Amino acid sequence: MATAMATYETLRYKVIRAILLIFFCILFIFPFYWMLLTSFRDRAETLKYPPDFYPTRITSEGYDRVWNQLGIPAFYRNTIIINIAAALLAMGIAVPGAYVCSRHNFWQKDNLLFNVLSIRFFPPATAIVPIFLLWKFFGLIDTKLGMIIIYAGFNIPIVLWVVKSFFDEIPREMEESYMLDGHSRMAAFFKVILPLGAPGLASVFMICIFLTFGEFLFAAVLTFSQNAQTLPYGAALLQGDIGVLWEQLGAAGVLACIPVALIIVFFQRYLVRGFSFGILK
Repeated sequence: MATAMATYETLRYKVIRAILLIFFCILFIFPFYWMLLTSFRDRAETLKYPPDFYPTRITSEGYDRVWNQLGIPAFYRNTIIINIAAALLAMGIAVPGAYVCSRHNFWQKDNLLFNVLSIRFFPPATAIVPIFLLWKFFGLIDTKLGMIIIYAGFNIPIVLWVVKSFFDEIPREMEESYMLDGHSRMAAFFKVILPLGAPGLASVFMICIFLTFGEFLFAAVLTFSQNAQTLPYGAALLQGDIGVLWEQLGAAGVLACIPVALIIVFFQRYLVRGFSFGILK
């Protein structure tokens, strides 16, 4: 009897878990499905009520207008260049700082780390006016360099704290034994620390791209032409005289998801290794 009850409880648990997993998968996937479906509809069908939850007539008109007439390729190119360059700049500045904070104790280190992290506490809207005036003074308005610097600045605290936690989990003895062979600390950093922390660094690099890929406020305020405007701002321009151009907005959304999806597919193993980095020594 006890065995039968235990089997029944196990089966009930598995059924409930399966139902919950299916529910949350549908809840997560449905917005992407609806965006993809909308991107292949014409305008009349996007305004239909009640809507159809399955494709009735497929057209690529939304993609054609977005790609060939509305200048989305320029926004697309700017987004990729700015986000990759900003992530590289943030890593180049924060990774050496994370190593120093991990391996050395100095005066006010904890306060310094907290002050750097506090940059992320402020809503971007509170800093947009002084940043605009500063960028205008230095001639960085409507430039890719200006967008790269601002995105890198907001990524540096995340990189510093996360990478420091990775470096904390690398035993000091490994680099010290390398230094005993006559190598400098800088050589140990490049030959020992960076290779061991490569999965974590790769995951942080991709996180930086994810955090800024959909940023809208700075792109809207600090740019005014296709010279530096990014894809989120370009998608916001899809406002017609007769309302929102849903089919074109859906097409722009699908195109915007492609780089992120490719990163996840091809670098998934680095993401998994990076997220689990430091759990076991």
